Amino acid sequence: MVYLAINRPYITARLNGLSFIVLLLSLMSGVTLAGAVGAAWAVTITSAIDLVVDFVIVFKALEIAPQRIFRALVRPFAGALIMLLGLIPLRLLLPVTESWIGSMLELPVFAASGSLLYVSSVFALWHLAGRPKSAERQILSGLNEALQRLSMKVTKSGSIATIASTRWRGLSKATPPAA
Repeated sequence: MVYLAINRPYITARLNGLSFIVLLLSLMSGVTLAGAVGAAWAVTITSAIDLVVDFVIVFKALEIAPQRIFRALVRPFAGALIMLLGLIPLRLLLPVTESWIGSMLELPVFAASGSLLYVSSVFALWHLAGRPKSAERQILSGLNEALQRLSMKVTKSGSIATIASTRWRGLSKATPPAA
């Protein structure tokens, strides 16, 4: 999408062609050497190569210093690491299941726990960074507006929506929209 926005769609076509060639070659050797596991590694390695090549081209095409993009990615990567470090002990605490039903029961536990860990850690890091203007602030502002609209529909007699809206306003430092 970046390349379409800067009127260079041919870059996308070239990158996809390169990715296809690398994937095809790595799949042939990976499957020959290690079967399905080799195929998985081929896709993983191809994706990593695609990511690096794409970042290099984006930096040059947009004339942006890599530090600027990496600074924006610090909190999401730290949140993912915190989520991983929180889910590993959870995995060790839950009993190992051999059935697909047991796995289907574990899935919502891990999804909810991972989501909670990720979101709370990213917002905590944002707060520690001095609450800069970023995606986190936009999310809180959007939630604040939604809660204010909801609180208008609910009576103003100290309902939960009114109290929550006041708390969100304080977190996001957003100005309330005009009524």
